[in-house]
Amino acid sequence: MLPAETWTDANISELPLKFLAHFEAISAADPRNCVVIDTQGKIHGLNPPARRALPWLASGVNLMTSCADPKALKNYLVTCARTRAALPGTVHLTDPDGLETEWTCHGGLVDHLEDDTPILILRMQIPELGKSVFAKLNDKIEALNAELEWRVRADDATAHLAAIVASSVDAIYSKDLEKVVTSWNKGAEIMFGYSADEMIGASILSVVPDDKLAEEEMLLKRLRDGEILAPIETVRQRKDGKLIDVSITSSPITNRDGDVVGYSKILRDVSERIAAVNHQKLLMQELAHRSKNQMAVISAMARQTAKNSKSIQDFRKTFEQRLQGLSVSIGLLVERGWSGAPLDQLINIQSKTFITEKSKLRCSGPDVTLDNVASEAIGLALHELATNSLKYGAWSSRSGFVTLSWEIIPGDAGDLEIVWKEQGGPAVKEPSHTGFGQIVIERLVAQKLSTDVKLVYSPEGVIWTFRLPAQHFSLASK
Repeated sequence: MLPAETWTDANISELPLKFLAHFEAISAADPRNCVVIDTQGKIHGLNPPARRALPWLASGVNLMTSCADPKALKNYLVTCARTRAALPGTVHLTDPDGLETEWTCHGGLVDHLEDDTPILILRMQIPELGKSVFAKLNDKIEALNAELEWRVRADDATAHLAAIVASSVDAIYSKDLEKVVTSWNKGAEIMFGYSADEMIGASILSVVPDDKLAEEEMLLKRLRDGEILAPIETVRQRKDGKLIDVSITSSPITNRDGDVVGYSKILRDVSERIAAVNHQKLLMQELAHRSKNQMAVISAMARQTAKNSKSIQDFRKTFEQRLQGLSVSIGLLVERGWSGAPLDQLINIQSKTFITEKSKLRCSGPDVTLDNVASEAIGLALHELATNSLKYGAWSSRSGFVTLSWEIIPGDAGDLEIVWKEQGGPAVKEPSHTGFGQIVIERLVAQKLSTDVKLVYSPEGVIWTFRLPAQHFSLASK
């Protein structure tokens, strides 16, 4: 037999001993909720299942206070006491939280108190419908617990995402349907120059250039329509007015019902890449232009060389030499990224094919860098001057030499005068016909550089002088 404290917290001294023994026996074997109660509704004890199912009830508490219809409960208890039978019944109890539950009861008289008050055992159960209600409540509690757990995990994920957004070098911001900014990360502050305090609550149109407003409206419309947008490259405007090239990834922000309530955007500065692409395009266009020019020069070179050649072998030799002269000038420009060529380097690469003694070429002048046009034209001219000097001029004689000098002409224009002067060679006289070399030395340089060229055939040697306009060269910085 179970000890009394395991099944009731009643004042057992109030109960007859024979009833006490009886209640102990049935409580140990009955899994139902057993309540010791008198006909006035006062509870005298509960077995363990009853205490678990009805935790707000205890000995001394009147069950009438929890009953939705106290009068019906009292009539039921009195009827059970009179008939001395376990009669079925129904009672509706309300817990302290206000939840009302229907219970089925079987109450039977078992004894009397000393004042002859009938004592009953009320066996209570939740009917199947009630069980389903409790099951639904349990399911709801489990669902709420699951949602709570999910929310905790979501909050952790949100905090992690917020940390990523805050530390991102990309500009990340959100805005509502009225284009009002609702968040603005550090990357956006750096990219646009506006602080979060300045932008949150302000219109996003402050960073959209006037000619891109229609584009912004079109993007928002497509997002509202549920379209998934691929990243686009466009232009946005900083606080200081500077335009920047950006790549924009746009996404809609929806509520639980799936309605679009705003937009998020990630912007990446692609200015350097766009500049590199534009530079590459410019280089390709310049290369195409230069190729056409070079083809025209080579074509003219071939025609003139063929016109003055005595044989195929003579043509081949002369034409190859001229191509070599052209190629070394272009090679120097390519090596320097088409940013011009220093005049002294250009002279060196053109002359080293013809002479090995430094005394044969005496150069003097300031450090200047020619632009691309001047480098090509002067390179061709130097090649033809060196060829003629080796065949007929100063370099054809052991004692002959060339003085090549250049200097800035005093005055506002700041032009550069270049002089090729041959000395110590055989006597020179003007040729009877105009060859390709003379055309290059006089006409090509004059046309390419928009300047005047002087070619003098003095008995002492050839003197070639021309004035290079200031826009075609730059002085080396000291």
